Amino acid sequence: MEASLLKAIPSVCSKSKEDRGSFDDVVLQELGKALTSKLTALSDAIAAETSASVERATDLQAGESDTNAKKEAQQQAHDVLTAAMKEQSDREAALTAAKQAVENFQPQVDTMTKMVEKARAAAAKFESGPLASFITYKTRVAVEPPAEAAPAGA
Repeated sequence: MEASLLKAIPSVCSKSKEDRGSFDDVVLQELGKALTSKLTALSDAIAAETSASVERATDLQAGESDTNAKKEAQQQAHDVLTAAMKEQSDREAALTAAKQAVENFQPQVDTMTKMVEKARAAAAKFESGPLASFITYKTRVAVEPPAEAAPAGA
């Protein structure tokens, strides 16, 4: 609506119907047209926003379902991580226990190694000494079969 008509509206509305002239009627008609036009524009905007609102609601539902799926996947990943961390902790504890067992067992290994070395030395000494002599004498002296025993009483 034109600015001059907007300025005239208050004075036109304050007049009674009988006191209004043709200009006043034109101002009221233009006001009616402007209100109808504004009402139509607002109705069109409401209709457009209603369909857009439905689209936004659909998008919102899709987004919420996607968010829920991702939260569930995140929770599952967190559960897997927690289980893996517990397993790692258990394995680290087992490794520590195994290392401690090796450390505790090492003196016994050292003792047994010394005993084996002594036994090898004793075996080598035996093989080079008494066993070698025995084998030498065994091959030199042939064992004769015992003579037939004479009958008893003859």
